[in-house]
Amino acid sequence: MIRLWTKWLNDKTLVPRVRKHGVMLHLNGTFGAEDETRMLLMHAPDSIASDDPAKLVASLKKIAGGK
Repeated sequence: MIRLWTKWLNDKTLVPRVRKHGVMLHLNGTFGAEDETRMLLMHAPDSIASDDPAKLVASLKKIAGGK
């Protein structure tokens, strides 16, 4: 598994290079805000982490159409 931080995603070649090697992708967010979470999900990560797990869970529920 390769772990990437949000600021590294400015390099548009990074995620494709990780995928090319067939390893899992873990993305580290910051505060679990919905806009950040949506951006991370665009990269189809295998896992996501946040400094505020409760907010990340709330954002994921909202994105999925839950309450």
